[in-house]
Parts: sequence; structure tokens; C-alpha cells
Amino acid sequence: MKNKLNEEKLRMSKLAGIISENTESGVQVWFDMDGVLADFDKSIDNDEELISYREDLDNLIDAEFPDYKGLDNDALKAKLKNDLAENPEDEDFKRLKKAHKKYNNRVFKLAGAPGFFKNLELMPMAVEMLKKANEITGKKPNICTAPMGNENNPKNHSVLEKRDWVEKYFKNLVNHVEVTVDKGRVARGPQDILIDDRQKYIDKFTNAGGSGIL
Repeated sequence: MKNKLNEEKLRMSKLAGIISENTESGVQVWFDMDGVLADFDKSIDNDEELISYREDLDNLIDAEFPDYKGLDNDALKAKLKNDLAENPEDEDFKRLKKAHKKYNNRVFKLAGAPGFFKNLELMPMAVEMLKKANEITGKKPNICTAPMGNENNPKNHSVLEKRDWVEKYFKNLVNHVEVTVDKGRVARGPQDILIDDRQKYIDKFTNAGGSGIL
């Protein structure tokens, strides 16, 4: 826990430096929730079935797919899609796809259960990061987080729980909460900065004209 706290302190210091360098009139910081402010991984790490699927996937990669080592889940998925498109009948890639799908399906099943997002723990230094962004920019930061399922469904529990979670932990520390997979839609220009742990969302944001910190 101490090492994780030290890592978060270092991360906050780096983020503060980057935000400070980019501060200008009208700057607005957007924080992702899962993996940045909320400890998503901790809530699934102890699931025995998921651990088993992850071990199977890692063992297969170690044994047969060295160029997949070290890839995060999004990068692995993208590479596998491209490799299968070029080699649609390759049985090895099909086995890798099956192992990856089993792991991903378990993650989505766990995260899709009612109460999952409401019960996520705070990442170390999360509150301090929000306060620091406010201090540097003179504005309360916003949160932009992707839901599970249809974000336009008024009964989507992940949307409701994410909003409740922000209210529970941050209350008046944030200005606005946007729950959407289309994170680029909130970017007005380079003065908007998204802090996210997934490259695909950083890409959507920067492609729409915003600035991103992975």
C-alpha cells in the first residue's frame, strides 16, 4: 500500500506539472473515473474465475505470442483484430481470441453487476488530484467517464452508480459529470485536458481537438 501511495504522489506531481505548463485562459481539466480516480482493478482482482482466465491468457502469450507481451487490454484487442483480419483461418490466432474473449467477458460480467461501480474504492491521492487541478486552473475539474451498456437508458445502473459515486466521494470538488463513451464530444479545443488511462479515449478526445494525458 505504501508503494502504491508513493506512486500516486509521483503521478500527481507529474500531472500537476503538465497541467501547469498547459494552463491558459479557459483551461478545463477532465478526469476519467475508472483507473484514474476509482480503483477498478482492485474490485475484480480477487475473482478466482477471472484470475484463472488471465493466467490462461498470459501463459498462451508467453508460450506462443511474444509480440503480444506487455500490451494492455485495448492494444491487445486491436492487434489481435488486425492479425486475424490478415490471417482469418489461422488456428493459433483463433485460440488467442478465444482466451482473450473469456477473460474480457468475465470482466464485463463482474463490472456489469448492480452495485459494482457504487462500491469502487478511491485511488490513492484521488481527492488531492482534484484539488490540485482546481488550485492550478482556478476552476473545479470535470469528470468524463464511460458507462457499461446504453448510456441513454435512464435506468442504466452504471450511469446512475457512477454519478452517485462521484457525489459520495467528491461532492463539491467537481463541476460537472459527463457519462459517455464519446469523450470527444466534450472537447472544445486544446484548452480542454483529459486525464485518462485508456489510449482509445485519449485518441477520441485529441482527435476532437482537445489535449490528453495518458
